[in-house]
Amino acid sequence: METSDTRGAHHLAGKHIIVAGAGVAGLAFVRALARSWPSDIDPPRVSLYERDDRTIPPERWGYSLGMRSDKASGGLQALRKLGLLDETIQASSAVLNPSCHFQLRDARWRTFFNKTSPRVPPDGLPIDRFRVARSKLRQVLVDGLPKSADAHWRVACESAVRLDDGRIQVPLSDGSVDTCDLLIVSDGANSKIRAALRPHDKLSFAGAVIISAISSFPKHSVPKEVREGSGPVVSGEGTNLITFPIDETSVSWSVTYRAAQPRPEMYGKEAEAAQGELLNEAQSRGHAYADPFSQIINASNPSTLKVFNAMVKEPITHMEISTNPVVYIGDSNHAASPFAGNGANLALMDGVELAEALLSASDIESAVTAFDAIAVPRAKGICKSAGFMIRALHSTGWELWFWMTFLGLLNVVLQGLGR
Repeated sequence: METSDTRGAHHLAGKHIIVAGAGVAGLAFVRALARSWPSDIDPPRVSLYERDDRTIPPERWGYSLGMRSDKASGGLQALRKLGLLDETIQASSAVLNPSCHFQLRDARWRTFFNKTSPRVPPDGLPIDRFRVARSKLRQVLVDGLPKSADAHWRVACESAVRLDDGRIQVPLSDGSVDTCDLLIVSDGANSKIRAALRPHDKLSFAGAVIISAISSFPKHSVPKEVREGSGPVVSGEGTNLITFPIDETSVSWSVTYRAAQPRPEMYGKEAEAAQGELLNEAQSRGHAYADPFSQIINASNPSTLKVFNAMVKEPITHMEISTNPVVYIGDSNHAASPFAGNGANLALMDGVELAEALLSASDIESAVTAFDAIAVPRAKGICKSAGFMIRALHSTGWELWFWMTFLGLLNVVLQGLGR
Protein backbone atom coordinates (compact mmCIF):
# COMPACT_ATOMS: atom_id res chain seq x y z
CA MET A 1 0.00 0.00 0.00
CA GLU A 2 1.33 3.43 -0.97
CA THR A 3 1.57 6.11 1.69
CA SER A 4 2.48 9.78 1.58
CA ASP A 5 5.85 8.82 3.07
CA THR A 6 6.73 6.34 0.32
CA ARG A 7 5.51 8.63 -2.45
CA GLY A 8 7.82 11.40 -1.25
CA ALA A 9 10.77 9.19 -0.32
CA HIS A 10 13.08 10.19 -3.20
CA HIS A 11 15.19 13.36 -3.02
CA LEU A 12 13.72 14.55 -6.35
CA ALA A 13 10.10 13.67 -5.55
CA GLY A 14 7.89 16.66 -6.29
CA LYS A 15 10.88 18.83 -7.27
CA HIS A 16 11.13 20.90 -10.45
CA ILE A 17 13.81 20.14 -13.06
CA ILE A 18 14.46 22.43 -16.03
CA VAL A 19 16.23 20.97 -19.07
CA ALA A 20 17.75 23.73 -21.19
CA GLY A 21 17.97 22.52 -24.78
CA ALA A 22 16.43 19.65 -26.73
CA GLY A 23 19.63 18.29 -28.19
CA VAL A 24 20.54 14.63 -28.04
CA ALA A 25 21.71 14.76 -24.41
CA GLY A 26 18.72 16.70 -23.10
CA LEU A 27 16.15 14.55 -24.88
CA ALA A 28 17.88 11.36 -23.73
CA PHE A 29 17.90 12.59 -20.12
CA VAL A 30 14.19 13.42 -20.08
CA ARG A 31 13.19 10.03 -21.49
CA ALA A 32 15.64 8.06 -19.33
CA LEU A 33 14.44 9.72 -16.12
CA ALA A 34 10.75 9.16 -16.85
CA ARG A 35 11.28 5.63 -18.16
CA SER A 36 13.04 4.45 -14.99
CA TRP A 37 11.18 6.45 -12.35
CA PRO A 38 9.49 4.21 -9.74
CA SER A 39 5.71 4.19 -10.09
CA ASP A 40 5.18 4.36 -6.31
CA ILE A 41 7.09 7.65 -5.87
CA ASP A 42 5.94 11.11 -6.90
CA PRO A 43 8.01 12.12 -9.95
CA PRO A 44 9.71 15.48 -10.36
CA ARG A 45 8.12 18.01 -12.69
CA VAL A 46 10.29 18.29 -15.80
CA SER A 47 10.20 21.37 -18.05
CA LEU A 48 12.06 21.26 -21.37
CA TYR A 49 12.90 24.52 -23.17
CA GLU A 50 14.18 24.53 -26.75
CA ARG A 51 14.88 27.48 -29.07
CA ASP A 52 13.88 25.53 -32.20
CA ASP A 53 10.57 24.01 -33.21
CA ARG A 54 9.58 20.42 -32.51
CA THR A 55 10.47 19.56 -36.12
CA ILE A 56 13.56 21.05 -37.76
CA PRO A 57 14.17 21.28 -41.54
CA PRO A 58 16.60 18.50 -42.57
CA GLU A 59 18.92 21.01 -44.27
CA ARG A 60 19.78 22.32 -40.82
CA TRP A 61 20.35 18.93 -39.20
CA GLY A 62 21.05 16.79 -42.22
CA TYR A 63 24.61 15.63 -41.59
CA SER A 64 24.96 12.10 -40.33
CA LEU A 65 26.13 10.80 -36.97
CA GLY A 66 28.12 7.66 -36.27
CA MET A 67 26.43 5.51 -33.63
CA ARG A 68 28.79 3.01 -32.00
CA SER A 69 28.81 0.24 -29.42
CA ASP A 70 32.47 0.09 -28.33
CA LYS A 71 33.32 0.73 -24.68
CA ALA A 72 34.42 4.32 -25.32
CA SER A 73 31.12 5.14 -27.04
CA GLY A 74 28.17 3.07 -25.84
CA GLY A 75 25.66 4.87 -28.02
CA LEU A 76 23.77 1.75 -29.08
CA GLN A 77 23.60 0.51 -25.50
CA ALA A 78 22.19 3.89 -24.44
CA LEU A 79 19.55 3.76 -27.18
CA ARG A 80 18.57 0.28 -26.02
CA LYS A 81 18.15 1.54 -22.45
CA LEU A 82 15.92 4.28 -23.83
CA GLY A 83 13.85 1.70 -25.71
CA LEU A 84 14.63 3.47 -29.00
CA LEU A 85 17.29 1.28 -30.60
CA ASP A 86 15.01 -0.42 -33.13
CA GLU A 87 13.41 2.87 -34.19
CA THR A 88 16.81 4.50 -34.69
CA ILE A 89 18.17 1.57 -36.71
CA GLN A 90 15.11 1.74 -38.96
CA ALA A 91 15.84 5.43 -39.57
CA SER A 92 19.53 4.79 -40.30
CA SER A 93 21.69 4.05 -43.33
CA ALA A 94 22.17 0.49 -42.01
CA VAL A 95 18.74 -0.39 -43.42
CA LEU A 96 19.62 1.02 -46.85
CA ASN A 97 23.09 -0.49 -47.12
CA PRO A 98 24.14 -2.86 -44.32
CA SER A 99 27.43 -3.63 -46.14
CA CYS A 100 28.68 -0.01 -45.90
CA HIS A 101 31.67 0.07 -43.51
CA PHE A 102 33.90 2.73 -42.03
CA GLN A 103 37.04 3.04 -44.16
CA LEU A 104 40.18 5.12 -44.45
CA ARG A 105 41.09 5.74 -48.09
CA ASP A 106 43.67 7.61 -50.12
CA ALA A 107 43.13 10.25 -52.80
CA ARG A 108 42.43 7.54 -55.41
CA TRP A 109 39.72 6.08 -53.13
CA ARG A 110 41.84 3.01 -52.38
CA THR A 111 41.19 1.50 -48.94
CA PHE A 112 44.06 1.10 -46.50
CA PHE A 113 41.93 0.57 -43.38
CA ASN A 114 38.53 -1.10 -43.30
CA LYS A 115 36.55 -1.38 -40.05
CA THR A 116 34.22 -4.28 -40.63
CA SER A 117 31.65 -5.40 -38.11
CA PRO A 118 32.56 -8.14 -35.61
CA ARG A 119 31.14 -11.60 -36.18
CA VAL A 120 29.04 -11.15 -33.04
CA PRO A 121 28.03 -7.60 -31.98
CA PRO A 122 28.76 -6.80 -28.31
CA ASP A 123 26.27 -6.97 -25.43
CA GLY A 124 23.66 -8.89 -27.40
CA LEU A 125 23.08 -6.00 -29.81
CA PRO A 126 21.66 -6.70 -33.28
CA ILE A 127 24.36 -4.55 -34.93
CA ASP A 128 27.60 -2.97 -33.75
CA ARG A 129 27.43 0.44 -35.47
CA PHE A 130 25.49 2.50 -37.98
CA ARG A 131 25.07 6.05 -39.23
CA VAL A 132 21.91 8.11 -38.95
CA ALA A 133 21.01 11.62 -40.09
CA ARG A 134 21.00 13.95 -37.12
CA SER A 135 17.52 15.17 -38.05
CA LYS A 136 16.23 11.58 -37.89
CA LEU A 137 17.91 10.78 -34.56
CA ARG A 138 16.52 13.97 -33.07
CA GLN A 139 13.03 13.16 -34.33
CA VAL A 140 13.18 9.65 -32.84
CA LEU A 141 14.13 11.19 -29.49
CA VAL A 142 11.48 13.93 -29.75
CA ASP A 143 8.79 11.38 -30.59
CA GLY A 144 9.99 9.38 -27.58
CA LEU A 145 9.46 12.21 -25.09
CA PRO A 146 7.19 11.10 -22.23
CA LYS A 147 3.76 12.71 -22.02
CA SER A 148 4.66 13.93 -18.54
CA ALA A 149 7.40 16.22 -19.92
CA ASP A 150 6.34 19.86 -20.24
CA ALA A 151 8.03 20.78 -23.54
CA HIS A 152 8.23 24.43 -24.63
CA TRP A 153 9.30 24.75 -28.27
CA ARG A 154 10.74 28.00 -29.68
CA VAL A 155 11.50 29.20 -26.17
CA ALA A 156 15.16 29.29 -25.13
CA CYS A 157 16.85 29.56 -21.76
CA GLU A 158 18.81 32.82 -21.94
CA SER A 159 20.76 32.67 -18.69
CA ALA A 160 20.61 31.39 -15.11
CA VAL A 161 20.86 32.98 -11.67
CA ARG A 162 21.25 31.27 -8.30
CA LEU A 163 18.73 32.54 -5.77
CA ASP A 164 19.31 32.97 -2.04
CA ASP A 165 17.21 29.87 -1.29
CA GLY A 166 19.52 27.72 -3.46
CA ARG A 167 17.11 27.38 -6.38
CA ILE A 168 17.95 28.46 -9.93
CA GLN A 169 16.07 31.21 -11.76
CA VAL A 170 16.06 30.95 -15.56
CA PRO A 171 15.16 33.95 -17.77
CA LEU A 172 13.49 32.80 -21.00
CA SER A 173 13.53 34.17 -24.54
CA ASP A 174 9.80 34.99 -24.45
CA GLY A 175 10.36 37.42 -21.58
CA SER A 176 9.11 35.14 -18.82
CA VAL A 177 11.08 33.54 -15.98
CA ASP A 178 11.03 30.02 -14.57
CA THR A 179 12.57 28.65 -11.39
CA CYS A 180 13.79 25.14 -10.62
CA ASP A 181 15.47 22.96 -8.02
CA LEU A 182 17.83 21.42 -10.60
CA LEU A 183 18.94 22.81 -13.96
CA ILE A 184 20.20 20.41 -16.64
CA VAL A 185 22.16 22.33 -19.28
CA SER A 186 22.16 20.75 -22.73
CA ASP A 187 22.10 23.79 -25.00
CA GLY A 188 25.13 22.89 -27.10
CA ALA A 189 28.78 23.80 -27.44
CA ASN A 190 28.00 27.53 -27.51
CA SER A 191 25.92 27.27 -24.35
CA LYS A 192 24.38 30.54 -23.18
CA ILE A 193 24.00 29.23 -19.65
CA ARG A 194 27.62 28.10 -19.45
CA ALA A 195 28.67 31.55 -20.70
CA ALA A 196 26.61 33.16 -17.93
CA LEU A 197 27.64 30.89 -15.05
CA ARG A 198 31.12 29.83 -16.20
CA PRO A 199 32.41 32.73 -18.37
CA HIS A 200 35.98 31.42 -18.12
CA ASP A 201 35.02 28.00 -19.55
CA LYS A 202 35.26 28.67 -23.28
CA LEU A 203 35.79 26.69 -26.45
CA SER A 204 39.29 26.40 -27.89
CA PHE A 205 40.22 26.17 -31.55
CA ALA A 206 41.38 22.64 -32.38
CA GLY A 207 43.39 23.67 -35.44
CA ALA A 208 41.11 22.66 -38.33
CA VAL A 209 38.49 24.36 -40.52
CA ILE A 210 35.59 22.52 -42.16
CA ILE A 211 33.67 23.31 -45.36
CA SER A 212 30.64 21.06 -45.49
CA ALA A 213 27.39 20.39 -47.33
CA ILE A 214 24.93 17.69 -48.35
CA SER A 215 24.86 16.52 -51.97
CA SER A 216 21.71 15.23 -53.63
CA PHE A 217 21.53 12.57 -56.34
CA PRO A 218 18.75 10.80 -58.24
CA LYS A 219 17.56 7.66 -56.49
CA HIS A 220 20.11 4.81 -56.64
CA SER A 221 22.71 7.19 -58.17
CA VAL A 222 24.87 7.89 -55.11
CA PRO A 223 28.48 7.12 -56.19
CA LYS A 224 29.49 3.59 -55.20
CA GLU A 225 32.62 4.93 -53.45
CA VAL A 226 30.29 6.53 -50.89
CA ARG A 227 27.63 3.82 -50.95
CA GLU A 228 30.11 1.06 -50.19
CA GLY A 229 32.33 2.86 -47.70
CA SER A 230 32.29 5.92 -45.49
CA GLY A 231 34.83 7.93 -43.57
CA PRO A 232 37.97 10.00 -44.19
CA VAL A 233 39.70 10.19 -47.58
CA VAL A 234 43.27 11.43 -47.08
CA SER A 235 44.80 13.54 -49.85
CA GLY A 236 48.42 13.47 -48.69
CA GLU A 237 48.63 17.22 -49.36
CA GLY A 238 47.23 18.51 -46.08
CA THR A 239 43.55 18.36 -47.04
CA ASN A 240 41.10 15.76 -45.78
CA LEU A 241 37.73 14.71 -47.18
CA ILE A 242 35.04 12.99 -45.13
CA THR A 243 32.02 11.42 -46.83
CA PHE A 244 29.03 9.57 -45.41
CA PRO A 245 25.81 8.34 -47.01
CA ILE A 246 22.65 9.73 -45.43
CA ASP A 247 19.95 7.96 -47.41
CA GLU A 248 19.29 6.66 -50.94
CA THR A 249 19.74 10.10 -52.50
CA SER A 250 21.94 12.12 -50.12
CA VAL A 251 25.62 12.28 -49.19
CA SER A 252 27.24 14.34 -46.45
CA TRP A 253 30.71 15.68 -47.33
CA SER A 254 33.29 17.80 -45.52
CA VAL A 255 36.54 19.21 -46.88
CA THR A 256 38.86 19.98 -43.97
CA TYR A 257 42.23 21.64 -43.60
CA ARG A 258 44.53 22.72 -40.78
CA ALA A 259 44.82 26.38 -39.82
CA ALA A 260 46.62 28.42 -37.18
CA GLN A 261 43.58 30.59 -36.46
CA PRO A 262 39.82 30.02 -36.62
CA ARG A 263 37.96 31.31 -39.66
CA PRO A 264 34.76 33.40 -39.66
CA GLU A 265 31.96 30.87 -39.73
CA MET A 266 29.18 30.88 -42.32
CA TYR A 267 25.77 29.22 -42.19
CA GLY A 268 22.35 29.45 -43.78
CA LYS A 269 21.61 32.31 -46.16
CA GLU A 270 25.10 33.79 -45.83
CA ALA A 271 26.77 30.55 -46.91
CA GLU A 272 24.18 29.99 -49.64
CA ALA A 273 24.90 33.45 -51.07
CA ALA A 274 28.61 32.57 -51.19
CA GLN A 275 28.05 29.12 -52.71
CA GLY A 276 30.16 29.76 -55.82
CA GLU A 277 33.14 30.90 -53.79
CA LEU A 278 32.83 28.12 -51.21
CA LEU A 279 32.36 25.28 -53.71
CA ASN A 280 35.29 26.55 -55.79
CA GLU A 281 37.40 26.62 -52.64
CA ALA A 282 36.39 23.05 -51.81
CA GLN A 283 37.28 21.94 -55.34
CA SER A 284 40.62 23.75 -55.16
CA ARG A 285 41.60 22.36 -51.77
CA GLY A 286 40.59 18.88 -52.93
CA HIS A 287 42.32 19.02 -56.30
CA ALA A 288 44.29 15.85 -55.48
CA TYR A 289 41.15 13.73 -55.24
CA ALA A 290 40.03 11.52 -58.10
CA ASP A 291 36.41 11.32 -59.18
CA PRO A 292 33.75 11.11 -57.84
CA PHE A 293 35.06 14.02 -55.72
CA SER A 294 34.09 16.70 -58.24
CA GLN A 295 30.78 14.98 -58.87
CA ILE A 296 29.98 15.05 -55.15
CA ILE A 297 30.91 18.73 -54.77
CA ASN A 298 28.94 19.75 -57.87
CA ALA A 299 25.82 18.03 -56.53
CA SER A 300 25.83 20.09 -53.32
CA ASN A 301 22.57 21.53 -52.04
CA PRO A 302 23.42 25.24 -51.50
CA SER A 303 21.03 25.55 -48.55
CA THR A 304 23.13 23.02 -46.60
CA LEU A 305 26.51 24.72 -47.11
CA LYS A 306 28.42 25.81 -44.03
CA VAL A 307 31.91 26.76 -42.91
CA PHE A 308 32.82 26.16 -39.29
CA ASN A 309 35.80 25.57 -37.04
CA ALA A 310 36.71 22.44 -35.12
CA MET A 311 36.41 23.50 -31.49
CA VAL A 312 37.13 21.60 -28.28
CA LYS A 313 36.46 22.06 -24.57
CA GLU A 314 37.62 20.04 -21.61
CA PRO A 315 34.83 18.33 -19.63
CA ILE A 316 33.40 19.94 -16.52
CA THR A 317 33.79 18.55 -13.03
CA HIS A 318 30.87 19.91 -11.02
CA MET A 319 32.81 21.06 -7.96
CA GLU A 320 30.09 23.47 -6.75
CA ILE A 321 27.10 21.17 -7.17
CA SER A 322 26.25 21.27 -3.43
CA THR A 323 25.55 25.02 -3.60
CA ASN A 324 24.85 25.44 -7.32
CA PRO A 325 22.45 22.73 -8.63
CA VAL A 326 23.40 23.03 -12.30
CA VAL A 327 24.62 20.05 -14.35
CA TYR A 328 26.08 20.26 -17.87
CA ILE A 329 25.69 17.39 -20.32
CA GLY A 330 26.50 16.80 -23.97
CA ASP A 331 28.37 19.46 -25.93
CA SER A 332 27.65 22.10 -23.29
CA ASN A 333 29.90 20.03 -21.01
CA HIS A 334 32.54 18.72 -23.41
CA ALA A 335 32.97 19.70 -27.06
CA ALA A 336 35.11 17.13 -28.87
CA SER A 337 34.99 18.48 -32.49
CA PRO A 338 33.65 16.43 -35.42
CA PHE A 339 36.98 14.61 -35.72
CA ALA A 340 36.21 12.62 -32.58
CA GLY A 341 33.26 11.04 -34.38
CA ASN A 342 31.66 10.42 -31.01
CA GLY A 343 29.64 13.46 -29.98
CA ALA A 344 26.20 11.86 -30.28
CA ASN A 345 27.32 8.74 -28.42
CA LEU A 346 28.71 10.82 -25.56
CA ALA A 347 25.52 12.89 -25.46
CA LEU A 348 23.32 9.80 -25.24
CA MET A 349 25.48 8.29 -22.52
CA ASP A 350 25.50 11.56 -20.56
CA GLY A 351 21.71 11.78 -20.61
CA VAL A 352 21.15 8.16 -19.63
CA GLU A 353 23.87 7.96 -16.98
CA LEU A 354 22.94 11.23 -15.29
CA ALA A 355 19.33 10.04 -15.04
CA GLU A 356 20.49 6.71 -13.59
CA ALA A 357 22.75 8.46 -11.07
CA LEU A 358 19.99 10.80 -9.93
CA LEU A 359 17.59 7.88 -9.53
CA SER A 360 19.93 5.73 -7.45
CA ALA A 361 21.63 8.35 -5.25
CA SER A 362 20.39 9.79 -1.98
CA ASP A 363 20.92 13.41 -3.03
CA ILE A 364 21.92 15.54 -6.02
CA GLU A 365 25.51 16.03 -4.86
CA SER A 366 26.34 12.33 -4.60
CA ALA A 367 24.54 11.63 -7.89
CA VAL A 368 26.55 14.23 -9.81
CA THR A 369 29.80 13.12 -8.17
CA ALA A 370 29.10 9.57 -9.39
CA PHE A 371 28.20 10.89 -12.85
CA ASP A 372 31.42 12.92 -13.09
CA ALA A 373 33.49 9.88 -12.12
CA ILE A 374 32.30 8.16 -15.30
CA ALA A 375 31.67 11.02 -17.72
CA VAL A 376 34.80 13.13 -17.23
CA PRO A 377 37.45 10.44 -17.99
CA ARG A 378 35.40 9.22 -20.95
CA ALA A 379 35.13 12.70 -22.46
CA LYS A 380 38.81 13.46 -21.87
CA GLY A 381 39.78 10.35 -23.81
CA ILE A 382 37.51 11.27 -26.71
CA CYS A 383 38.84 14.86 -26.83
CA LYS A 384 42.39 13.55 -26.92
CA SER A 385 41.57 11.18 -29.78
CA ALA A 386 40.10 14.08 -31.78
CA GLY A 387 43.42 15.92 -31.64
CA PHE A 388 45.22 12.81 -32.86
CA MET A 389 42.80 12.41 -35.77
CA ILE A 390 43.28 16.02 -36.87
CA ARG A 391 47.05 15.52 -37.04
CA ALA A 392 46.89 12.13 -38.75
CA LEU A 393 44.25 12.94 -41.38
CA HIS A 394 46.01 16.11 -42.51
CA SER A 395 49.52 14.67 -42.47
CA THR A 396 51.92 14.75 -45.42
CA GLY A 397 55.25 13.22 -46.39
CA TRP A 398 56.89 10.70 -44.09
CA GLU A 399 54.28 11.22 -41.38
CA LEU A 400 51.52 10.26 -43.81
CA TRP A 401 53.54 7.25 -44.96
CA PHE A 402 53.97 6.15 -41.33
CA TRP A 403 50.25 6.33 -40.55
CA MET A 404 49.18 4.62 -43.75
CA THR A 405 51.68 1.81 -43.18
CA PHE A 406 50.70 1.40 -39.53
CA LEU A 407 46.98 1.36 -40.27
CA GLY A 408 47.48 -0.95 -43.23
CA LEU A 409 49.26 -3.49 -41.02
CA LEU A 410 46.64 -3.05 -38.30
CA ASN A 411 43.94 -3.69 -40.89
CA VAL A 412 45.58 -6.99 -41.88
CA VAL A 413 45.78 -8.07 -38.23
CA LEU A 414 42.17 -7.13 -37.47
CA GLN A 415 40.89 -8.84 -40.59
CA GLY A 416 42.75 -11.97 -39.54
CA LEU A 417 41.14 -11.82 -36.11
CA GLY A 418 37.71 -11.29 -37.63
CA ARG A 419 37.24 -7.83 -36.05
